[in-house]
Amino acid sequence: MNIAAITARFGRRRRGETTPPRAASPQDYAAPPPAETLARRIALAEAVASEGVAFYAPDGSLIAATPALEKLVAVRAGALAGDALLQRLDIGDRPTFLRALATTLADGEAATVTVHCRTGGDDIGGLAASSVAVLDVTLRRTFPGEVFGPGVLARFTDASARIEAADEIRRLREALATTIGARSRELGLLGHELRTPLSAVLGFAETLALTGEGDPDPARVREYAGLIAEAGRHLMDVVGGLIDQAGPEGGSDETAEEVDLEALLERCRRMMAPVADGAGIDLAFTVPAPLPAVLAAPRACRQIVINLLSNAIKFTDRAGRVELFAERAGDRVRIVVRDTGIGIAPAEIDRLGTPFMRLTDNTGRRREGAGLGLSVVKALAAVHGGTLDIRSLPGHGTTVAVDLPVAVAASIDPVRALA
Repeated sequence: MNIAAITARFGRRRRGETTPPRAASPQDYAAPPPAETLARRIALAEAVASEGVAFYAPDGSLIAATPALEKLVAVRAGALAGDALLQRLDIGDRPTFLRALATTLADGEAATVTVHCRTGGDDIGGLAASSVAVLDVTLRRTFPGEVFGPGVLARFTDASARIEAADEIRRLREALATTIGARSRELGLLGHELRTPLSAVLGFAETLALTGEGDPDPARVREYAGLIAEAGRHLMDVVGGLIDQAGPEGGSDETAEEVDLEALLERCRRMMAPVADGAGIDLAFTVPAPLPAVLAAPRACRQIVINLLSNAIKFTDRAGRVELFAERAGDRVRIVVRDTGIGIAPAEIDRLGTPFMRLTDNTGRRREGAGLGLSVVKALAAVHGGTLDIRSLPGHGTTVAVDLPVAVAASIDPVRALA
């Protein structure tokens, strides 16, 4: 069956006809122009258009194709005659093209389709010497008196530039989404690291405000003022690290120093005490034996302990207990935070330490927070050569342990470790 018959079938099917359509009357179309006249019209059209052009008669048969179209398809002159152009289209694209051609012939509606066309090789069987081009085809019905006469004018253009532009737009959008996601993660990390010390500052300040109503104890005032200053210094360290990270060198090394771990743990406990008190949780601290000094970044160590305590308090109900203790285990020091909280399902333990992974409580609700606490702890422990271990059962609390070597490298970069 030739292209004219196929096109007629598509047109009848679209109109719901079961009998052949009425033959075109002289009023509908004029007779196709002579070949030499058509050649002149084709040449005129090519003078004003660089696209490849094919002209179809009112019965759907291909009358002529421009040299530009033959060049676009990479064939010799005259190689697209008859059904040759249709046969070059991908078999899956042919119904779409024929349906658009039939619609344009029947209703006069312009149509645009995208097809895959085999290029090169003048014979249909010459696949070895051919390749495939993606072409946009715009079909428009023409009438008597126009340059081409009555029929359908099909303009073929190379779609590769449009597709490349669309792919580039998609890549840019993906890059933008990645950038926005990275910035959101940075903001989440910033908020997480600032919130806990700020909670301590507010807790001590509110306690001072309450003691000011009576006869304040000077020793208690000095103690709370010192704890506020301690939390403020930690905030300054965190902000300073963020400023360093945003500087021209993209981060700065924090020099390790000998850290009195027992004193650091006590300061962290005192800093978190008002947070625990506000949640109605008993916060205990135990050191069974003297601890050796460790060579570490003080700010990073404080962040590890504060994040562990903050997480434990968050997932422990009122009247519960959170215990902080530390002990030496060979050439390592183990910092442990144990709580009587809601616990963690075994399937979720492996996911902990992943940024923005948030647990649900026993009612199915997500607890507040960005899901960053343990991911920060894991990164900071790793940069010190340490490890993170989590053990838990639903309803039976959680124990989180961080092992740090007694001696570590003298130059570390905990800020860059979180990037």
